[in-house]
Amino acid sequence: MKPTVGRIVIYTLDTGRNAGAQRPAVVVRVWSEDTVQLQVFTDEANDGLPGVVWKTSVKKSETDESEFGRWHWPKKETT
Repeated sequence: MKPTVGRIVIYTLDTGRNAGAQRPAVVVRVWSEDTVQLQVFTDEANDGLPGVVWKTSVKKSETDESEFGRWHWPKKETT
């Protein structure tokens, strides 16, 4: 799947009180198939960060979905 503007992805926090936690993010610009600009939605006070954080030139996680400072596609839910 290719990233496009407006898509929701998952970003692994690289800063704040909950570094390593996963948060939803919206793609706001696509540089390549694996590098995007993001607006990350945090848990504000609980994460120790503003409610929305701008992240630039973020690389896609290729080896581990929980790589700090990287994004990945949401997992499909199984029932």
